[in-house]
This record gives sequence, structure tokens and C-alpha cells, in this order.
Amino acid sequence: MASYDKDNTTEEDYIRNLIKDVENLSFPHKQLEAFKSLCTITSSSNFKLIESLVALGGLPVILRCAKTNKHPQIQIEAAWALNNIIIGCKDHLADVMKVDAFPLLCHLLKSNCLQVCEQAATAIANILVTDKEYCAQAVDKGFIRTLISMYYLHLNSPIIIRRVSCIIRYICQIELCYTLVKKIMPVIRTLIYHLDKDIKLNILYGITYLTDNKDFPFKLLLNYGILESMISVLVHSDIKILIVALHGLGNCLKDTENLVENTLDNNILQHLGGLVIHDSSLVRKSALFCVGELLGNPMSYSHELSNINGQLMVNIFINLTDEDDDVNKETIYALLKLSATGSKDHILMLVQMESIPILSEILEYSKCDIIKMILEIILNLIERSEEYFVTITSMVRKHIDYTTLEYLMKHKDTDIQKFANDIYTDLNYESRIV
Repeated sequence: MASYDKDNTTEEDYIRNLIKDVENLSFPHKQLEAFKSLCTITSSSNFKLIESLVALGGLPVILRCAKTNKHPQIQIEAAWALNNIIIGCKDHLADVMKVDAFPLLCHLLKSNCLQVCEQAATAIANILVTDKEYCAQAVDKGFIRTLISMYYLHLNSPIIIRRVSCIIRYICQIELCYTLVKKIMPVIRTLIYHLDKDIKLNILYGITYLTDNKDFPFKLLLNYGILESMISVLVHSDIKILIVALHGLGNCLKDTENLVENTLDNNILQHLGGLVIHDSSLVRKSALFCVGELLGNPMSYSHELSNINGQLMVNIFINLTDEDDDVNKETIYALLKLSATGSKDHILMLVQMESIPILSEILEYSKCDIIKMILEIILNLIERSEEYFVTITSMVRKHIDYTTLEYLMKHKDTDIQKFANDIYTDLNYESRIV
């Protein structure tokens, strides 16, 4: 057998000797010793060593050893070595994929040795989280079936359950067909209740990525009870979990009648009332996004939201003066939706809460997207004012002078021009049929 005294050989000779000894099947114990030394190279931060290992044909040797069913310890070392190479750099990952390591890693998931399965699952997860293209390729080759099998075969392995949740998070970033989404729904439904925060967070990310796609079959969330589970998460203390859950719920509320009714039936308003004044600005921002989508859905007003309580409106409104610009923006967005679809009582309450003076002040130093939303809010308040027309137009005249409107009527943004012009016209309109 070759000496492993690296000090007496060049690095390439050392690696070449290790590869030779690993391939010598006559002495299993010495083979394992050599193989462990070879694997240790893969954990080195010296990328040149790994490049030498690849250049000298080390990867095919590692793969052959991984197929050795009679020696689980060698399979463990092989999967560990592949994982080390995978997480090294993108070029090394590409080398691993070129030698068809992915199918072999999937095969190792069927091993009777739990440690082999766990190492293989870790390597697979690290491949899929690194590159979206690899995710798409894996899905195209039927990996979803392997993923589900991996989950159900190893329900008692915390390591594998973590890897499954991580893989779901990243696979959901690619566009999945209805059949594949339906296949992973039972796993999502179960893991969203998991006590491990990282697992729960991964699953919530997966749901959010799925619902970011406007063509997602939202009804599946109802059929599998996942929407109700997401609302129950809103009592969680972890800020990241709250943010992601709120984003996903906001996506669900955009234009789906059944989902709006279900969220209201499950007391989402009760949760949102407190979350819009949460200590974390990131949670406030996400809660306001969710509120905005809820207020913007006309179906909301045929249900419980028609009786939206004053405290929730106050909690939303006070964010207009928040120090965080993103929170301000989401607040304005929520008020825009309320002004467009809310009831006459909602319009009156917005005016009574002094929204016009505050919005007028913000108007003076805002960017285009904010200016546009504020002008549209003011226009909605005027045009939906009915018997409060004189009161509202008087307040607008008091806080927005004609010079400002005339300036905005010449703005480069055509929407801003239009809104400013419509407000100017309404303010100069002497009579109105109510």
C-alpha cells in the first residue's frame, strides 16, 4: 500500500496513490483507511487540492465506492465526500453533476443504513439549493416521486425531514404543474405544523413561492387545509415565520373569492389588527401588505369586512407616520385599496382621521409611485364622497394648493398627470348630482 505521508510526496502523487489504494479491493480495511484520507481532501478549504482530485479521476472512484452495498461505512464516506465537493464552489458542483452523481445519490436514499440515507439527502439538498436549473432538471426527471418517498421512508429522521423541507422550499421556486403540486401538498400540510422552526419556515417559503405565481391553483390550499394552518401560524413569536406567512397569505387574498371567505372565517382580522402595530417594522410591513390585498378584494366587503372595526383602521392609519419608508408605502397601498372598495362609512372615517392633511404632507417629498397612490386615494375620497362631497373637497383645497396640482398635471408620469387633472376638475366643479 502507498504511504499517506504527505510530507514526502507531491500533492498530486499523494492523491494519485490514494486513488490507487482505494481501488484495491483486496484489503477492505486498508481501502477504507485510504478512502477516508481521500475524503478528507474534499473537506479542505484548499480548492486546488479538490481540483487535483477531480483532474486525477477521483470522482468516478468515489462514485464506484458509493455503489459498494457491502460496505455501508464506505458509502457514508463517499456521500460525505460528494457533499463536500458540492458545497465547495460552482465549478466543483458542475464536476459532480457531469459524472451523474445525482441519480446515484437518489439511489442511496434506499439504503438500509440510515446514515447513508442522511448523507445522500444532505448532498441532494445542497445541489438543489445551489442552482435553480438543477432543481428544474431534477423535477423533469421525476425527482418529486423520490422526494415523497424519502419523506415517508424516514419520518423518524430529523435530518432527512429537515432536508425534505429545504428541498421543498427551493423546488417551489420553479413552475410546477398541477399534478406535481398536488403530490407535495400532503407533505406541506404535515410539515407546516412541525415544531422545528427551520422546517416550518422552509415550508412557509415554499407556499409563498408557489403563490407568487398568479396561475397557482389556490383551491388546493383550501382542499388540504393549508390556508387555515397558515393563519394559525400568525400567533408565532418568530419574526421570519410571521413575515413569510403574511406574504403567502397576502398572495392568497388577491383575487380568490373562496380564500377570502375562508381567511375571514378563520379570524384573520383579529391577527392582523395586532400585527400591523408589531414591534418589528418588517412584520408591520408584511401585515400591511396582507391587509392591502384583503381590502382590495371586493369579496371582502360582502362578508365580515363590511363591518371592519375602527380599531383596525386606526392601527393601519397610524403607520402613515412610521419612520420606515417601506411601512409607509404599504400603509398607503392599504388605504388606497380601502378608498377604492370600502363603504361610505369607511370613506367618512378616513376623512375624520385626518388622512388628507397627512397624505398631502407626504405628497410633497415622495417618489413617483407614492405620489400616484396618494393622488388616487384623494381622488377616490372625492368621487365616492356622496353627501360628504363639500366637506371633503373643502379639506383637499385647504391642504393641497392649486399650484401643486398644476405642477403635477405636467408630471412626466401620465397616471400622475391624469389623477392630478381629475382632482383639479373635481375641486372646480360647482355642482354634483348625488
